[in-house]
Amino acid sequence: MDLVSLAAGHDLVLGEVHPDPSEMSPISLDAWWRRHPRGRGSLHGANLAVRLDAYLSVGGFAAVSEQEDVLLVRALRAAGARVVGGTRVMTSGRRDGRVPEGFAGYLRALDDELALQGEIRAQA
Repeated sequence: MDLVSLAAGHDLVLGEVHPDPSEMSPISLDAWWRRHPRGRGSLHGANLAVRLDAYLSVGGFAAVSEQEDVLLVRALRAAGARVVGGTRVMTSGRRDGRVPEGFAGYLRALDDELALQGEIRAQA
């Protein structure tokens, strides 16, 4: 993550998640890039860094089973945190994860949607 930005006084650095192309089919990867164009960022725990004082000032991660990263960023923004875009982060393209709404679940849902669209086209 972009530690220079944190050292420069930013409270939160958000990077862009890029799924590992070696773990995705070409069709799924193409669909990912259509939905998440480069330079627009997307929020996932794999792509954020936060200053400890800012983290503590909003109570840290909420005690929830998932989406704690999203809630933390919302709380930091609401508290007036200084936010900056950061580096790109390659993360796993795996479909099996620990929580249904996590990144792996998102990729699974994307594949399911693509499969459904294929079935719909086949019936037409």
